[in-house]
Amino acid sequence: MAIDYDSAVGPIPNNSGNFPTVVSNNVTAPGAGDGTPFVKAMIDDAWGRFQDLLNRAGLTPSGSSEAAGSSQHYEALRRCFGAPGEVVLWHGQADPATLGLRLLLLEGQGVLRANYPDLDAAVYIGDGNNGDTGYPYYYHADDATGLVRNTAGIYLILADSRGKTIRGWDPTDVDDPQGSTRKFPDRQSNAVIFHDHAILSNSTGL
Repeated sequence: MAIDYDSAVGPIPNNSGNFPTVVSNNVTAPGAGDGTPFVKAMIDDAWGRFQDLLNRAGLTPSGSSEAAGSSQHYEALRRCFGAPGEVVLWHGQADPATLGLRLLLLEGQGVLRANYPDLDAAVYIGDGNNGDTGYPYYYHADDATGLVRNTAGIYLILADSRGKTIRGWDPTDVDDPQGSTRKFPDRQSNAVIFHDHAILSNSTGL
C-alpha cells in the first residue's frame, strides 16, 4: 500500500486534494521552509516500490544510475508484463497501434527494424536462414512486402496469423507427428479429410 503523504508528513499547504491527487509545493523563497518536505517516509515508499519490482523480475540493483537505454526499472517492467516476441490474443475492434499500444497485428507485413529493435533481436531467424524461402516470416528484407530478402534489409517481415490458430510446440512428436522438425509457421496437412469405406455384406436376410 502506497503512503498517503498528507498523513505521513502532515497537511501539505495548497495541495490539490486528498491522496493520490496531492501535489508537492516549491518553497516561496530560498530558505522559507514552506515547501513539501522530502522525508524518510517518501524515500522508503519510493525505494520499496522499485525494489519490489526488481525482486519480482529477478533483478538485483546494479548500483548505477538509471539512464536511457539501460534502465533496470524498464527491464523489470518488460520481464513482468511481456517480452518482445510474445504473442497475445487481441479481441479489440481497433488496431492496437492506433491506441498507442506496442502491439503489432500479425498480417505478414514488414515493419522498420529501427522502430522495433528488441522485437527484431527476439524473432529474427538469423542470417543463415534469411535467404531460405522455407522460412516465410521473421526475415530481413529491403522492402515492406518482403520480396527482396537481405540480411541487412531495413524491414522485418512479420508472420501472418490471420485465419490461423495457435498451436503448442511438440518437440517429442507426441501429438504432432512433425513436431520435432516443424518450424514456425509451418502449415500442418489436413488431419481430417473426406474418405470412403467399403462395407462387404451378404445380402441374404437383409
